[in-house]
Amino acid sequence: MGGLARLRYASLRATVLTFILLEISTGCAAGKPLYFNMLQSLVNTHNKGEQGIMSYSHFVAMQIILLLLGLLGTGAISRLTPRAGSRITRILQKYPLRSFAIGLGATALFGIFSAVISPLMHTPLRLVLLLPAAALMIAGKGVLGYGWICSMAALARALLRKLNVNSKSWPVQAALGLLVCFALNVALGSVSFPFAKLAMVIESLLAIGGMGAVIAPWISSPPNPKSSL
Repeated sequence: MGGLARLRYASLRATVLTFILLEISTGCAAGKPLYFNMLQSLVNTHNKGEQGIMSYSHFVAMQIILLLLGLLGTGAISRLTPRAGSRITRILQKYPLRSFAIGLGATALFGIFSAVISPLMHTPLRLVLLLPAAALMIAGKGVLGYGWICSMAALARALLRKLNVNSKSWPVQAALGLLVCFALNVALGSVSFPFAKLAMVIESLLAIGGMGAVIAPWISSPPNPKSSL
C-alpha cells in the first residue's frame, strides 16, 4: 500500500472514529451533535440571565464538554492513526486557501444533497436512499470533526512558531489549540456573547479548512508526502 493510499485509509478510520465520538456527545433527542446545538443556541443568545436564553454557566459547561470531546478525539486519533493527523495538519498549513475552498465546496454540496434527500426520506424511496443518507451523515459529521481537530493543531503550530517553540508532537499541538480556543471563547463569553459568537465563527471557518485538508488527499496527492514537521 502506497503512502497516499495509507493516508486515505488512515483518514477514513479517523473520520469514522470522530463521527462515533460526535454521536456519543449528542446533546438532544433529535440527534444533533453537541457542537451544533451550542452554535444554534448561541445564534439566539443576546443577554445572559434572560428567561429561555442560555446562561453563561451553561455556555461554559458546554465549552468544557466540547473541550473534553476534542481532547478525547485527539487521543483516540493519535492512537489509531499516529501520523495521519500530522500530515492532514501539514496540508492545511501548506495550502490553507485550497483547503478552505475544498471544505467550503464540500459544505455546500453536503447542504444541497441534504436538502434534496430529506424530503425523499418520507417517500417509498427511503429504503433505497437509507444507505447513501447514512454514508452522507457519517462523512459529513466525521470529516468536519476530524478537520476541526486538525485545524486546532494547525493553529497551535502557528502560535508555537511565533513564540519560537519547537514541538513535533501532534497530540500536544491539537490539545494546545483546543485549550487556546476554549480559553478564548470562555473569556470573550464573559465579556459579551457577540464576541464569543465571533470567536466561534472563526473556529468554524478553521474547521471548514481542516475538513478541506482531510478531503484533499482523495482529490490529489498531498504536498511533500515524505516530509514531516
